[in-house]
Amino acid sequence: MRKLAISLLMSMLVVAVSGQDQEGDITIQKSFGGLKFYQDGRILKPREVLSIMEPNPEAFKAFKKAKSNYDAANVFGFISGFMIGWPLGTALGGGEPQWGIAVGGAAVLLIAIPLSSSYKKHARSAVDLYNNDKAPSTSLRTKVNLNFAGTVAKVTVTF
Repeated sequence: MRKLAISLLMSMLVVAVSGQDQEGDITIQKSFGGLKFYQDGRILKPREVLSIMEPNPEAFKAFKKAKSNYDAANVFGFISGFMIGWPLGTALGGGEPQWGIAVGGAAVLLIAIPLSSSYKKHARSAVDLYNNDKAPSTSLRTKVNLNFAGTVAKVTVTF
């Protein structure tokens, strides 16, 4: 009987904890490659941030635009890196580089820079919208604590 009560208690705890929403605000830090997103000390990828923001339509729309700019900037950045790196590698290897390709790569890089800037602007805006919208509801979070003292288990549910 005691084992049944403990297993029932543990299953209720698992259901209560798994049913909670994402906790904490999303924070942004600048990094060498762009922006890093954190929530409760865990680093998030842009697609994870997008899925977290889905319940908030305004923040979701802003971050969706940011993510499309992020994806486009990465594609153009990769292409420009290849176009600039190939002639440089050829020159370092002692071959005859085609500097026209490097100039074209620099032009493609000029497309990637504003896309990256737009990504940062829209991402910050979306995170602000998300954090401001959920701020009033943080006091309504349910917390479940399970405490053991000897042979007694105590469950505390705080609303």
